[in-house]
Amino acid sequence: YQRRVRELLAHLTTSPTLEEEAYTAIFDEMTRSGSHTILVLVDKQSGTLVGTGGVLWERKFSRGGGLVAHIEDVVLSPDVQGKGFGKRVIKALLAVAKQRGAYKVILDAAEENAAFYEKCGFVRKELQMRHDLEGDFDLANI
Repeated sequence: YQRRVRELLAHLTTSPTLEEEAYTAIFDEMTRSGSHTILVLVDKQSGTLVGTGGVLWERKFSRGGGLVAHIEDVVLSPDVQGKGFGKRVIKALLAVAKQRGAYKVILDAAEENAAFYEKCGFVRKELQMRHDLEGDFDLANI
């Protein structure tokens, strides 16, 4: 939190501001449960967070308990983009997935980022669907 993770994540998406106590509670829950692995890149000179990426783990009944790794929230500070750090983050996350025994790694990406992920060995497969549960969400309309 002190390394400005909120500012870094703002390059990825808009999100509500979390105070340090709330951020710490969420981070602790994620790490304690083992449901997430989070990797960070820190500039050694300034101590500033310049990149992050994570894996959300999912067990599949349909695969005999096999493990799927979902790569999430990959973001780099604009100052370090285009210098190979993104590929390093992906490579490290793939290594963690392999080490934990995942049988596949999946991610969702914005169309403008697809070429980057393809360079990292990902292929387009199937289709992502989404249903937002905010605002005027009403189960009666389904």
